[in-house]
Amino acid sequence: MTGDGDDRVYIEAAARDFFAGNLAAAFAATLAAVRLDPYVLRSQILALTIIVRTPDHLTARFVAEWLAACRFGNLDNAAAILADVFTESGEAYPIFSAFSIVALRLGNPDLSRALFSRCLSASLPPSLESAAVESQYGSTAAANYDDAGLHVESVAAFMDFLVRNLGQAGPWDIVDAPCGTGLAGPALRPWALRLVGSDLSAAMVAQARLRGGYDELIVGDLLETLPRLSADLLVSHGSLYHFEELGPVAAAAAASLGPGGWFAFTDYPAPEGVMVTIGGNRRYCRAAQVVRDALASQGFVELASELALTFGLPCVYWLFRKGEA
Repeated sequence: MTGDGDDRVYIEAAARDFFAGNLAAAFAATLAAVRLDPYVLRSQILALTIIVRTPDHLTARFVAEWLAACRFGNLDNAAAILADVFTESGEAYPIFSAFSIVALRLGNPDLSRALFSRCLSASLPPSLESAAVESQYGSTAAANYDDAGLHVESVAAFMDFLVRNLGQAGPWDIVDAPCGTGLAGPALRPWALRLVGSDLSAAMVAQARLRGGYDELIVGDLLETLPRLSADLLVSHGSLYHFEELGPVAAAAAASLGPGGWFAFTDYPAPEGVMVTIGGNRRYCRAAQVVRDALASQGFVELASELALTFGLPCVYWLFRKGEA
């Protein structure tokens, strides 16, 4: 659906304020639009996007105002109504990805997973070649990567997960793969006897080298690099979504880690099997049992998992330990 009449005027005003950085005015105009018609796609996408952009301590208030303006009653009703109206609109990804973030920030992981599942398809495209993935992270992307607060916040949140589950143990031989620009390096360094970073992109490795803190940095595909390295802790943040099959990654991790070694990584959730996002960057997403089966086949035991946010989407933080020989 598209807005017309008075609601269109409100939406256009909201869009102007949003792009000017005036979120409060943009939200007020958006609420005026949804009061007139809560079934206009553009106004709902804008409303949820604004809520996502607000500080955490304002989320509940903004959501309450949005629910009242739409006359949806509560989050579950809102999810059911929006799913009924917009799932087949061709614009499911922007509305349901934003709504899934909102639900998670409000402490409702089950609803967040259900909403995110509407951003996925079971029709899997061919996996990207390594060269295509590498090209996404060339010199321009690498130079600007750390400027995105979302990247910095995502790495920090995952490192907090590791601290909660690993404490202040070590020192260990640690492999950070892919290391990207080395954002995780400062958090991993206190645990490290030796810290090695590896990434497919030479440009990203160059940025990690400028940051410093690594004992060694390697350019290469992790499936080829990991079996040549020895580690007590292997960290793989925000990258495994490039792999349609998790089995080869689990095998490479097992080859790198000795008995009792830790494997910590992030992976996007799916309701069943392996699915792929229908918008944004292509991300392969997996049901929890798919992840557990892939790791168990290589002798890993699950120690912790948690649904949180990585790169602005619901993501599962995983921690496994390799069984004793």
